[in-house]
Amino acid sequence: MQRRYLVVKILNKCVVLILFIISGNSYSCPSSPAIEASECLRGEISKSELSLASAYKKLMSLVGTFNDPGKAGEAKARTLLTKAHKSWLDHRDKQCAFEGYQDGGVASYKAVIGYQCILRMTEQRTQVYQLYANN
Repeated sequence: MQRRYLVVKILNKCVVLILFIISGNSYSCPSSPAIEASECLRGEISKSELSLASAYKKLMSLVGTFNDPGKAGEAKARTLLTKAHKSWLDHRDKQCAFEGYQDGGVASYKAVIGYQCILRMTEQRTQVYQLYANN
């Protein structure tokens, strides 16, 4: 039982690392010490959230023009996008809290894993919004 738990834990870490590498992170924060990595990641998260907000705002300005032009279609599309965005933010925060928690390491390392997750997911969502806006 203990061995199976360790194998699962190691596989989970590998999956998180692979997803992080694949996402093509655009920053260069140190991996240790954890305090420096956390500070750097928080700064990168702030930049990434500004990019997300910009992409969201652009998409919001275009959203009513895609399939159902007119005031009613625009209002419905904006409402749906707003709900989807809020739900996604909640999902991101819960998912990243889980990723940090499941690591099982010291608190400062858990924070680094959580911040990496927030950054990765925020950059991915920004790309999704940009794709929607450019179609």
